[in-house]
Amino acid sequence: MTSVVAGTLFATWMGACSSTSSTTSAAANVCSARPDLQNAVRSFRTSVSNANFGQARTDLTDVSSAADHLAQEVKKLKASEQQALSPQIDALKSELADLKNARSVSDLKASLNTISSRAQSTYSQVTHTLRCP
Repeated sequence: MTSVVAGTLFATWMGACSSTSSTTSAAANVCSARPDLQNAVRSFRTSVSNANFGQARTDLTDVSSAADHLAQEVKKLKASEQQALSPQIDALKSELADLKNARSVSDLKASLNTISSRAQSTYSQVTHTLRCP
């Protein structure tokens, strides 16, 4: 009887450890994805500021990819962490989609400012929520 109880406790403990380990790994992946988004937005902003619209198109693809990657990694977090971070990332992705509606340089700059601000606040929120280094 004691061995059955000990075996059950060991299995429960191992399950908790692997769950914690996978959660920790998911958080580390999200923390690692943060700078990719920030760097992509910075490159996009620089290309637009330099009126290098060919490069800006490529950079925008990179921003979208980085946002998608971050969103995928966030889905692997605990539910409470997902709830804290997903709305911010969803808003960023929506703002990226809205960028297609820019009809003038001033529209483009306004959208770019919004996206840059959202990316920075996403970076900060991920850092705070997950206690990223």
